[in-house]
Amino acid sequence: HPGSWNWDESFHQVVTRHSHDTPWHPMLVDDPVHPLTDYKLWWGFNTWLHKPPGPFWLGAFFMTFTGVTPLALRLGSLFGELVMALSVYWFVRSLIAPPLAFVASLAFLSIPFGWEMTQGRFVGDVTDITLSACLCFAMLALVKACETQRWPWALAAGAATGAGYLCKTLLSLTPLGVALVLVVL
Repeated sequence: HPGSWNWDESFHQVVTRHSHDTPWHPMLVDDPVHPLTDYKLWWGFNTWLHKPPGPFWLGAFFMTFTGVTPLALRLGSLFGELVMALSVYWFVRSLIAPPLAFVASLAFLSIPFGWEMTQGRFVGDVTDITLSACLCFAMLALVKACETQRWPWALAAGAATGAGYLCKTLLSLTPLGVALVLVVL
């Protein structure tokens, strides 16, 4: 598609399209000419093993509303950007006045790097944005769980960490490390 900027986003667009058709079998190539047996050749393997399926499922969800366009995957990134901005607001509103917290969240949204990634112009695109959104929400829920001593917030932090695991595996476990340190302290 002429709206795709680089090979990373174009691969993710194709996997999202196939996830829209077959959500439980994400793939890059739906009908390979030669069956591959070497899983290290991830770009030609039938089942997509290079990235977890979370961002592609989110893009496939948006495809039900937008049709099969690059916009669907980018809406997943936009959703992630908005979750991060709301997390910034909720984190800082207890430290500064709510109107200034709102300004801080708008300042976060004005950072060009995030919008470059949301548009898929940078390697990483939707996978990194959705992971960051899950991490922001997990940390927010973890802080709320510590402040209020309520289990629903702790469960929300666990759910957000699990959703982050579906975006990028190892990096998503950061809230677990923070929770472990808080328990020890």
